[in-house]
Amino acid sequence: MNQASQLWDQLKELENSCDDFYSFEQGFEQGINQFGNQTMQQIIGSERNDRREKKLLTRYDVIEMDKSHKYLQRHQWEKISPYLQEKMVYAGQLTNYQEGVCLIEKFYGLTVSQTQHFRLTNHYGELCSTILEEEPLAANVSDDETVYVQCDGSMILTRELTAGQTSGCWQEVKLCRVYLSSAGCQSGNRTWLNSSQYVAHLGHHRDFEKKAENLVDPYEHLSERLVFISDGASWIHKWQKSVYPKATQILDFYHACEHLAAFAQTAISDHAQRKKWLDDRKTELLDSNYKAVSENIKNVAEGKSKTVQKEKEKLLNYYQKNRERMDYKSFRQRGLNIGSGAIEAAHRNVIQKRMKQSGQRWTCDKAQNVLNLRACYMSDKWDRVVDLIRKSAA
Repeated sequence: MNQASQLWDQLKELENSCDDFYSFEQGFEQGINQFGNQTMQQIIGSERNDRREKKLLTRYDVIEMDKSHKYLQRHQWEKISPYLQEKMVYAGQLTNYQEGVCLIEKFYGLTVSQTQHFRLTNHYGELCSTILEEEPLAANVSDDETVYVQCDGSMILTRELTAGQTSGCWQEVKLCRVYLSSAGCQSGNRTWLNSSQYVAHLGHHRDFEKKAENLVDPYEHLSERLVFISDGASWIHKWQKSVYPKATQILDFYHACEHLAAFAQTAISDHAQRKKWLDDRKTELLDSNYKAVSENIKNVAEGKSKTVQKEKEKLLNYYQKNRERMDYKSFRQRGLNIGSGAIEAAHRNVIQKRMKQSGQRWTCDKAQNVLNLRACYMSDKWDRVVDLIRKSAA
């Protein structure tokens, strides 16, 4: 009570002496932090069963504790309190370690090293893979709702060397996003999703598929109301068709149009003519008029160079291979999305903003640890990471 009374007097005096609110609030925070440190020291340091003491960095700076104290009996990282560990791990999945330690110092006035930051983030990133492996509870899906699944790959620069390389190589992170149709929100022309579940994997697609199935399996009973939207990657299509044969499979409309545009760029030199031709073909695609699209591709290529003929065959083969997933008229009549914008946005938000910063190169295991944390954070599962950190110190 004495300390509380002294703090009150100190803060009242601060109010009288400060001419601006910034200085007052800054001094207020310093006073509260000092009070917190003194109070925590008295409370936790009250058990003196062992003269040996250990210094522990907490949210309220360093305190000294008996090594025999119950809070240190199972403490994995004895120089940093679990509460502060969580803040450091949160910063570690949000930005690079150099910026992370700057944020800790700015927000809490505490000095931690990049090495500590790196070790903590990777330690819990590895452990939280168990969170992502748990079978999730299926969200309540009403009779008029659809569950969407989108998968795609994004490249990151790794330190792993392949034959003939001296500076690392690019490797694909495979990402899966699952969300309900009711998760969409709109403000003006802007649309976003307020809730999604993610899994990310750096490695072979078969390992990724097992992780993704953990997210998707709870919705398998929805049959055609379980909707997969993806590009033309054969491994994605084969996986989805073999594991979820009753689900709806859609080839991303914009990928279909990109292939069409690439062909038109080769076959039609006049810009205005090319634009009109493309617009007409897109309309035919939306009407599921596959026959008209094919005929017009053949007609515009007739009598052109070998390069155009090669691109024509390539495009027609692509459309033929994905034809059953290009019934856009039917999909739109059912009110389904036909674009993969959600997974494209997820690449930027889940992976790239943390893992493709300037100069970053990753070892595969450390990259996966951060991916685990990013997936937990973006899936609104951070409370599970907190539980993991709490239990490790229980």
